[in-house]
Amino acid sequence: MHADDCALVISAENEAALESKVVQVTKLSSHWFECNNLKMNLTKSFLMHIRTNHLTKNLWNLMLQESVNDLTVLNDVKFLGVYLDCHLSWNKHVNELVLKLKKDIFLMKKLVNYYDFATLKTVYCCYFQSKLLYCISSWGSTCNGKVGKLFVAQKEIIRIMTKNPP
Repeated sequence: MHADDCALVISAENEAALESKVVQVTKLSSHWFECNNLKMNLTKSFLMHIRTNHLTKNLWNLMLQESVNDLTVLNDVKFLGVYLDCHLSWNKHVNELVLKLKKDIFLMKKLVNYYDFATLKTVYCCYFQSKLLYCISSWGSTCNGKVGKLFVAQKEIIRIMTKNPP
């Protein structure tokens, strides 16, 4: 049996302490998985160094022991449907969401010819709005410039639904 979608958050004051904690936590979690008849899939496991400042480069080059050096270091990852990046800027998540909505606009353009407004409104709430609201408490406070792209896509879908030209 495999354990899916686990996250371990490790913080430290400096590089040496972080290295030590990463190795220790990885060993402990591997042991726990073994004791509970679970397997850790190293091909799907990774490390991400979350930094607080966009101007800060990845100054820490962790020299991990052999027990954890199979882990890939990533700058962004999709976790439970939300794209996280090392700066927690939500750029990738918002951009991916905009792409999804732009592809889905095509669906609304087709449906508007066959269904009444009440049905289109139901489709909007179930299909489009659910995508917009998923985990919004995490990424919704990003800057207005990023969220503005989503607002434009949302307005386009509503214009199509209500048959109002742009």
